Amino acid sequence: MTQHIVKLKPVAVELVDRTMIDLSMENPAFRPVIESALSGDPQAILLVEFAGEEHSALLAQLDDLATLMSDLGLPGSVVKMADAKAQKALWDVRKAGLNIMMSMKGDGKPVSFIEDCAVPLAHLAEYTRRLTAVFHKHETEGTWYAHASVGTLHVRPILDMRRDGAVRMREIAEEAAELVREYKGAYSGEHGDGLCRGEWVAWQYGPRINAAFGEIKALFDPDNRFNPDKIVRPPKMDARENFRFAPGYAALLRCGWPCPGNWAMTAWPAWRSRRRWTCASPARAAGAIARPAWTWPGSRSRRGTPGPSGTASPCESAWWRSCRAMRPWPAACRRYLHWPTAFPALPAR
Repeated sequence: MTQHIVKLKPVAVELVDRTMIDLSMENPAFRPVIESALSGDPQAILLVEFAGEEHSALLAQLDDLATLMSDLGLPGSVVKMADAKAQKALWDVRKAGLNIMMSMKGDGKPVSFIEDCAVPLAHLAEYTRRLTAVFHKHETEGTWYAHASVGTLHVRPILDMRRDGAVRMREIAEEAAELVREYKGAYSGEHGDGLCRGEWVAWQYGPRINAAFGEIKALFDPDNRFNPDKIVRPPKMDARENFRFAPGYAALLRCGWPCPGNWAMTAWPAWRSRRRWTCASPARAAGAIARPAWTWPGSRSRRGTPGPSGTASPCESAWWRSCRAMRPWPAACRRYLHWPTAFPALPAR
């Protein structure tokens, strides 16, 4: 469809997919803007913009677009926005696209690793269909948005990188790279290569040019200090040492009780304290979330206060059993929050 729209010479054709539409509708600030741009219940919308000196000429181009869409089998699908204020509001939603996508609830998040692939417009629809099939094969979905007019749709598969996301990421990247090569596109079409895409773009340059890259790098940067491992000798995309969740990451808590290492994340109103602490405990690195309403037994504040579930102390909870194993406690916890250095035995059941 986009390949036909660009013949009308718009200055922009941007895609907003159903995921972004739904997430925007959950935001009170964006909901009325998106509602004003919808006709029916589409799976995606294209934002088509024309620019020029004469207002009447631009309105005529909008009419041409409506005629084209009718000819393509979508009569009444064009929502005309001639008002500058309404246009700006809609473009503001589009510009917030990445933040809107990342507001997705749940453990899985849209992950950027094939979002820069570009293919010729003549193949864009087929590429999108086949890549969606790849996502379904790996039991996930993708979010799509951005530059439809030039064949660069920013697509981010939804993966949980704390669990099996890394394995799926490589499998999807391998199949996406094959599709891009088949359609004679570019794996890195807009945002550059870097750690994430470096291993996938060598075929775009060929062995002679890649060898020249290495020679130039060796001449001007023999110690490999300047932006290392991006173009020359890039690491594997899924090298775990580069991940936010490094090798050995494990969620320590499953029971909903907070980990003491995370108590320093904020100063809770129950303590009536304005102090903010920092902590580098293993539990905080693991991403545990603190939701306390009481303090650790032995702390000087609110000692022995009942917990959220009404228990007199956390000693009978899975939280306590999990955290006993994390010894010795970080010095920051003992210094600021006065954790006991000796741990009481678990109560008999």
